[in-house]
Amino acid sequence: MQTREQVIEGLNDIHAVACGMGNDQCYLNSIGIKQLQTLINDATELLMEQPHVLDMDTLKASQRRAVWLETRNGRVYTGWVLVYDHMTSGIIPGDRIGLTQPGGHNSWLMVRQYGKDWRCWDRQPTNEQREAVKWE
Repeated sequence: MQTREQVIEGLNDIHAVACGMGNDQCYLNSIGIKQLQTLINDATELLMEQPHVLDMDTLKASQRRAVWLETRNGRVYTGWVLVYDHMTSGIIPGDRIGLTQPGGHNSWLMVRQYGKDWRCWDRQPTNEQREAVKWE
């Protein structure tokens, strides 16, 4: 199965080939239809997957990716954020992750507190899913 990013890229590629003629009609040949069917199947499987907590290596590698931030006891913010940076130096000592909240508010969260005070999910979990995954 392809990743979410590969599915989106594939759908965009098929659309560009089929509809890139500058007119209002799109044309798919048999190869395009087979590719589209595969991508739809993969997208359906991705939608059926349960959300899961990202490990720190995945989070550090997720620059410019939207993730669901959950903070313990709702102390900072819970909701969609964009991972924008990973720093190991600067004014605040220690390894930290930069996150941008809707509206442009930026936060730096300490890596050593990941799993204790905050964690990120690949997609929005339900309350039951969040409660089922224990904190450190």
